[in-house]
Amino acid sequence: GMPVPPSHGTGDVCIYRMISRIKAEQEIFNKVCDEIFDLDTLVRDLSRADKDLADLGRFVKDVFGIKVVVGTVEQALEVQAAIESCYFTDDELAGVSVRTDDARPPARLNFIETKNYLAGRSKSNSGWECIKSVFEWNGGIFEVQIQPLINYCLERERLTKQSHDAYKQKRERARDQVAASVPLFGFYRDILRTLFIEPPNCDGLQLPSFNNVAVHVRE
Repeated sequence: GMPVPPSHGTGDVCIYRMISRIKAEQEIFNKVCDEIFDLDTLVRDLSRADKDLADLGRFVKDVFGIKVVVGTVEQALEVQAAIESCYFTDDELAGVSVRTDDARPPARLNFIETKNYLAGRSKSNSGWECIKSVFEWNGGIFEVQIQPLINYCLERERLTKQSHDAYKQKRERARDQVAASVPLFGFYRDILRTLFIEPPNCDGLQLPSFNNVAVHVRE
């Protein structure tokens, strides 16, 4: 696990919810393929000649690890500042397993990207508001969303099961269109789907085929 960073703000911050998410196998194989091919860039490049794909592009990236729901916009900014400046002591790191070649887990988070979609800032295309950060720590990549309570409640009202299913369908359509233009992407996705979804026993495993490519699976 990872130590909880201390608050460095001057005021009290009320955290209403902390939500973590681990993707199921059905979603992980897509994410692995997305990362191998840098799907965001691939969609952007192909969208220049494909308007339908351009409309679907925003449905592709759907990854997050932790969501923190706080009271106000000001508190969201304060929690973000606390995370960015947090420093783990030797005592806090003592019980943490090392997942890299380092002698111990790092004392600070390595920030990769931060985007502020709060009111008055740059909003996302969907109108969704939060602070979103991606960081690396101890060999893992995490995304943290910090969201004011009012926005979280509005989001919950809009995010029905039907709308979520429609979102996933559009995301799959985007991937299917990329696979039609880049057959190797579709081949990788089919292989990863087979390896992630099929039972671990390789006996009788039917792998997808691709021209001039031989695939061998060993236990």
